[in-house]
Amino acid sequence: MVVVHVLLLTAALAIVALYGYTMFSYFLRFACHLYFRRITVHGVNNLPREGPVVVCPNHPNMMIDVLLVLTQCTHMGRNPYAWAKASMFKNPVAGRILRALGAVPVYRPPGTSYTLPHMLELRTGVMRVATGFVKAYDTPITVVPLGLTYFNKDRFRSEVSLEFGEPIIVDQAVIHSDAFSTDERSEVKRLTEQLQERMHRVTLNAHNFESFRVARTIRRLYCAKPLHPKDDVHFTQQLVDLVEGKLTTKETETVVLTQLKADVSKYQHALDDLRIKDSDLLLDVKESLVALAVERLMYLLVLLPLATPGLVLNLPFYFLGTKLNVLAGYTESRSMFKLAAGIIVLFAQNVDLCGLTFFPAQWVVLISTAAYIYGSSAAYGLMIALPFFLYSHIRVLEESRSIMENVWYLANLATRKERIDVLRNERKALVTTVQSLVNALVKDPVIDRINKVNATSHGLRPT
Repeated sequence: MVVVHVLLLTAALAIVALYGYTMFSYFLRFACHLYFRRITVHGVNNLPREGPVVVCPNHPNMMIDVLLVLTQCTHMGRNPYAWAKASMFKNPVAGRILRALGAVPVYRPPGTSYTLPHMLELRTGVMRVATGFVKAYDTPITVVPLGLTYFNKDRFRSEVSLEFGEPIIVDQAVIHSDAFSTDERSEVKRLTEQLQERMHRVTLNAHNFESFRVARTIRRLYCAKPLHPKDDVHFTQQLVDLVEGKLTTKETETVVLTQLKADVSKYQHALDDLRIKDSDLLLDVKESLVALAVERLMYLLVLLPLATPGLVLNLPFYFLGTKLNVLAGYTESRSMFKLAAGIIVLFAQNVDLCGLTFFPAQWVVLISTAAYIYGSSAAYGLMIALPFFLYSHIRVLEESRSIMENVWYLANLATRKERIDVLRNERKALVTTVQSLVNALVKDPVIDRINKVNATSHGLRPT
């Protein structure tokens, strides 16, 4: 028996040694899919399946960006290694983890994480590395832009979209060109500007957050159903350009656009004051109260009782998550802190604000305790019940409104009917103006697809 155990242990260690990176990357992929409700990936054909590649993403969410790139590239058959600031390797714990992941220390990192409505100006580091590689190894290298778009980046169970853009191939022809030989610095800068332009195609960029806010409200008014995430990003960028006046120079259209921006902003502020969504105004006036009351009653009767045990079990982690939000400080740090806390807490059933939803250790303790005190039947019953508690807990967390917000909305429908009716009429007028202006100025293939959906949707719209 001892020999069998030794053989099994040896086999396990051999598997870890051979496939440790892949196993760890799939563990991180599992963690990312638990933190994010939805991860969509587009443009995968732009990532070569073999040969040297540099993936160049935007960087709005610190370590989360790294994990998403590593796990998605591994899933597509590549074994990527991240660049990391050299000073991070001096930390004993962080250094060991980074070395285990094969991270490359960079002494002058070409960028930093940020929370801005636009990409920071791209530095020349990526293209200097690419051209240096070609000179040193006489082998072409592909540089692939990658756009990361978070729909609420510091929120548990939110969404993220990844899009690989059109690649740039740096080969011997580039290195041996007259332009590169004459002025290497200028040629590297030109390649960097080309990379930045291609990154802008797969990311969202605006002058300020108000442009995003107005553009997203216009998108809700224009679209009758949810867009595919890739179309969502591209269409929203078109609307940002529209809002910022980049799509027209005609004075008459500019006047209409200026008034529309003011009206849309006022409309959105009115919705915020009432704590309701644009989609709420599409509920049938006669049926909205009854339908919503029944919906919320079923919600309370079914989901909340099942979710309550998960809430009670995870109160310490909620407290930890609150503290980490304070420690994180910057918005782009919060997801990283939550995800790291989830791994450190290691296999807690649900970290919620700490970001992850692991279960084995806590569940083993609970099931073992139930078996010891109440017997095997109770243990089996708990084993069956815990996944339902977990599912219900996550479903409650994914709801766009809290119970109090729903109660508030019901109160608004009951007590502020006249104001809501006014907003409904304002919405109808805005939809007409938005459709006219967008159809006239936005030239994008997605418009035709949206209009076909709108024609068959009978006024329905996504939440």
